Amino acid sequence: NNTINNNNNNNNTIKWITFGGSYPGFLSAYARVFYPTLIHAAVSSSAPVHIQLDFPQYKQRQGWDLEYDRIGGSTACYAIVAEGHAQIASVLRGEQDNDKNNDNDNDKKKDDIAAMFRLCGNGDMLLKPRNVELWLGDGVVDIPAQSNDPSCTSDVCNVEKVCKLLVTETQQNNRTPMEALAILAGHQMGIYEDDNNNNNNNDYAVMNANCTYFDWQDVLDDISNTTIDQFGDRSWLYQTCTEFGYYQTCEPSSFCPFGHGYHNLDMDLEICRVAFGINETEVRANTEKTINERYGGDLSQRKDASRVLSVNGDVDPWSALAMTRNEHPERMPTHNVKGASHHFWTHPVRETDGKEIWEAREVIYRTLLLWLAEDDGDDDVPEQDIRTNWAAAVKQ
Repeated sequence: NNTINNNNNNNNTIKWITFGGSYPGFLSAYARVFYPTLIHAAVSSSAPVHIQLDFPQYKQRQGWDLEYDRIGGSTACYAIVAEGHAQIASVLRGEQDNDKNNDNDNDKKKDDIAAMFRLCGNGDMLLKPRNVELWLGDGVVDIPAQSNDPSCTSDVCNVEKVCKLLVTETQQNNRTPMEALAILAGHQMGIYEDDNNNNNNNDYAVMNANCTYFDWQDVLDDISNTTIDQFGDRSWLYQTCTEFGYYQTCEPSSFCPFGHGYHNLDMDLEICRVAFGINETEVRANTEKTINERYGGDLSQRKDASRVLSVNGDVDPWSALAMTRNEHPERMPTHNVKGASHHFWTHPVRETDGKEIWEAREVIYRTLLLWLAEDDGDDDVPEQDIRTNWAAAVKQ
């Protein structure tokens, strides 16, 4: 506040505009709402302004992206990922059913899966139900939806390359969906080398001794560790427990492409309880308080909000909680970027940026030119005139 006033030299000739992407985009929008006399306008990119405790739409959007032909997805690609997880879950459910008549067979299947996906310690990690939930519920492979870059050059670095590999392995090399996921996992680990000269070879060639390790108790211990770590997630996870939620679950009968029903809300609530001493009732109350008290209700319903531009990519899973519908174009216009991931247009400019990315930057530029020409007294201009002016400006 003092910094802005001092730089204005008390004559209000400087017009301040806030910018942000993701959570900073959330803050950018509310800076304008809370301090309209100081902040002239705001650009809010990929901001999850619709606060929600349980956020199953995140993983559902990952599933949708696997089918999105604009970025190289297909119905076949989604089906391979979903069926592969279902196949793994079916095998592991047999292990967890603890049928004594089939203990040896179940152990063999569990160890086979562990070897196929290069899990450390054979199948020992899969003996703990929480470990299985962690692995299956969040995906045995990475689906780069939030970070999708159409022009990336490394191996399986975007949705198109992921889907190309999966479809090739199942349709041309006759792999099962589970086997195709294992091959993808190997590529993502950087240790798998496929024998392209022998499509009937079902062996897995490991280039070094790397393996995948995961343990739920280690996750809890790591988050509970109060040692300062500049790359740690503890501070953000604390905010999810005290303010936002945003818990990315994979619910039964959903379009989540991973293990349905394996990542439920209780996993995230356990983190709050163990790492921060915040119980479920408090987490739920904190989220409601954030929505209704701290931020004064959902941003889209605030009649005092104006000059906030929301820009979102339709590939980005966070866009499910963003302002994407042009409900108030006269006060809070929105622009949706087809084929774009998480605030991709805010990244450094590259020659490979697509037409839609350039258009998003142009919309931001022209919108701000329009708003910079306005003074606070212009709020009395009829809404229809403002809407017409904005639409004309961004389409020039």
